[in-house]
Amino acid sequence: IDPINARSTHYGGGIYLQGAELSLQDAVVEGNSADVGGGLLSIGKLVGFDSVASRIFAQNTDFTDNAASTTGGALYVSGESVVELSDNQFTGNQSGIGGALYVHSATVADTGSTFTNNRAIQTSSLGGVGGAISVSQLGALQANGTTFSRNSAATGGAIAVRGSQDISLNNISV
Repeated sequence: IDPINARSTHYGGGIYLQGAELSLQDAVVEGNSADVGGGLLSIGKLVGFDSVASRIFAQNTDFTDNAASTTGGALYVSGESVVELSDNQFTGNQSGIGGALYVHSATVADTGSTFTNNRAIQTSSLGGVGGAISVSQLGALQANGTTFSRNSAATGGAIAVRGSQDISLNNISV
């Protein structure tokens, strides 16, 4: 699966995932756009609904030039979603919050991915937070051997963390 140049007016420009599992290996997610989750949006459990958390595994996948007008240029994950990233490339993605990745009440574990030239763009009322990654509201992030290069934002050029429960950064390069 290689979602390229898709557009959604609301959620998940390339892929929308709710209460499901997705595996991406040697894939390309490129040039997609949406209000939330330009490349991929994952919602797990929804309050008031008997649903299961979404699970995503992505390995050696290129997330390139995706855009969200609000949050999560390449990926937006929430609702107890669990995401495992390994050796991916996030390049040239942008949004208001979380240029490449926005984590909200979800868990993301990354090993060896590279985040380059991602941007969180500040508008008059929103954004400019977490050039590569923004983590908020009980979100958890574990990064090991992850590289951040030339990402930009008004706050947190590479990573911005607000109200999160578990952040672990090991052997990273910023």
